[in-house]
Amino acid sequence: MCAECDYRLIDVHGKVVNEIPDQSGSRAMQEFGFFLGRFHVLALHLPIGILIVAVVLDWLARRPRYAQLAGAPPFLWGLAAATAVLTAVLGYLHLGEGGFTGPSAEAHRLWGTVTAVPAIGGWWLAARSAG
Repeated sequence: MCAECDYRLIDVHGKVVNEIPDQSGSRAMQEFGFFLGRFHVLALHLPIGILIVAVVLDWLARRPRYAQLAGAPPFLWGLAAATAVLTAVLGYLHLGEGGFTGPSAEAHRLWGTVTAVPAIGGWWLAARSAG
């Protein structure tokens, strides 16, 4: 049994088939962070879609015919900001797992941050004008 392991899996013949490391402390938190980071791939298109809908509804709400839509854009900007920040955090967790290096990874990180910051600014402006 290794120093990092607290138990082993043994098959019916008594042979060790796999050693399972102790998942306590910082290693478990790191693994949990990697697990959460994998959801970045699922979450990354959500803020983009919400931002597109927020811009379209914001534009439409300025027309007298669609004035009743004026309450939707501040909510959508806030939702876009929250999901963009969450997606960026998940992206940083996913990046920490390793295997993502080079210009593509740097550009991806840049564009994720560039999406989150204007979303927060749009939410602030929309909430300010609605208030």
